[in-house]
This record gives sequence, structure tokens and C-alpha cells, in this order.
Amino acid sequence: MEKTDGTRVSCLGLVVENDFCYQPHSCIHETWVPWRRDLHNPAMVSCAAHHYWTFWWHARYCAIIGYMTDITISPVSIKPIEPPKEEMQFLLHAVNEYAAAYGTAGLQEVMDYVFTILSGQVPESVPGLLVYDSGAMSVLGIRIHTFLTQEAGYYARVTRQFAETLSEAIGPNARVLDPMAGRGLLVRALQEQGVEVLGTDNNSWGLSDSIEVMDVLKSIRAHGDWATHLVLAWPPYNDSVDVKILQEVRTNFPHLKVVYIGEVDGCTGSERFWEVAQVSEFDYPVMYETFGCAHDYVYLVK
Repeated sequence: MEKTDGTRVSCLGLVVENDFCYQPHSCIHETWVPWRRDLHNPAMVSCAAHHYWTFWWHARYCAIIGYMTDITISPVSIKPIEPPKEEMQFLLHAVNEYAAAYGTAGLQEVMDYVFTILSGQVPESVPGLLVYDSGAMSVLGIRIHTFLTQEAGYYARVTRQFAETLSEAIGPNARVLDPMAGRGLLVRALQEQGVEVLGTDNNSWGLSDSIEVMDVLKSIRAHGDWATHLVLAWPPYNDSVDVKILQEVRTNFPHLKVVYIGEVDGCTGSERFWEVAQVSEFDYPVMYETFGCAHDYVYLVK
């Protein structure tokens, strides 16, 4: 491929000028130069195919290792959200109705939880009042769930408690790719636990201000070699993108472990996904709490 300055770029991303290869990593240069000389030696012509494929795999290996070493991940800073006044009033009305009927015990913790998420911070845990799932609390939980999903893009119940246990489960050397990161709350939560996390999103909801905008499959193809784990959190309901992601992982990145957060045959993803997915257990217990009649949990999928 020609560049405007007369240089050429090979399919491996190496800059080629005057038939000489300039390397992004020295190991590629050291590997290529002697083989290039061999290919000009008539005695070595019969080994050309062997040299080519050996070079290709070695260069790919070096490029991957260099990418893994050189990648820079910036901390995610999430902008606060100010929901529409009428939506906020609707939520406060529901809270006041509950307080009038059942008292105010636990409600301050619930409202602190809501405002922490709106501010772009990671809450410590899901309030016990929300986890308790019966009667009027279920109604309030559903309203809070609806409010947080629609106004703040808060689907998976990301908390520090969850991020801490998930980081233990995936191990100290994990590198996580979240290609449907939304606002980036899970990315931030895992970063706070010291995990290397890269988040992208297609920004179809217009909430991904601090996240790199990229299509989910393009993100996996771009960063799949670097990552050890891929997060699939609340994929769109009745959408086959989850199956496409799983196929991409199995075909091109079989080393990736998929962390799925959502419902089985419920309001996340497609039915087909669970027909083809292979679910396994984490070696370390993951603390994940939910509310609002949702039945989502965390699964390790192959």
C-alpha cells in the first residue's frame, strides 16, 4: 500500500522503503533481514515457502507481544448525567409513595445509590432494601431499574463489591476487553481494582463520552489478541449479536474467556446464544446482586 511520501506499508503494518523493512519492534527486523537475504540466494529458493510462513508467524507473534507490552490504557472518567426533570420527579414520587406506606428505613441508602450512578461513580453495593424482592419494594425496584437503565445506561448491577470479587475470579494477570461498555462503569470499577481493562462501544445510546467509539466485532478483531477475557454485559434483547460475538471468539480468538452478565433465556440477548453456549463455573465466587424482578447473573461462557 503506497503512502504519500513514497513509502509502502505491508499487510503486517511494517513500513517498507526501497525494499527494506523498518520494524515497529526490533525482533521483526532481526527475523526478516537474514531471511530476506536467503530468499535472494539461489541455493535457498526451494525453502522460500518455509521462510515465508516462518517469518509470518514469528512477525505476528512479535507484533502481538509488542502490542501487549506497549498498549496504554487511560483511566475512564465518566461524565455525570442530569436526567430530565420530569423523570426525576417521577422517581421521587415513587420513593415518597413507598415511604408513606412503609416508612423511610433504607431509602436514603437507595437514593445515595441512584445519585452515585448518575454522577459517574461506582456504588459500593446494591442497597439491601432493593435486593429484598417482595410486595411494594418490587414495584419501587422496577421503577428504579427502569430509571437507571433509560437515563443512566445502568443495566448490569456494577458495584465495587462485584468488581472486587470478579477481579479475584479472573486472576491477577487478566486483561479485559469490554466491547459493549456503554458509559464505561464496569471498565471504571475494574480499573479501580487494578485490572487492565479496555472499553469500547458503538455509542448507539449516546452515553459513551469517555469510551472509544467502535463496533463490537471490530473491537474484538482489533483487541482480541491482547485480551484474556471478554465481557458481554446485558447484550440487547432478542438480538443475535451475542451469537456473532461467540462465533468470532471461537473462530479467531479461542483463548478468550467470555464473562456474560445477563439473564438466561430472559430479557438479555438471544435464545440461540444459550443453545450454543457452554457455561462453566468460576474458580472463585463472584458476588453479584440484582433487583427489580431481574434475574441476571454472571456466567463464564465458552
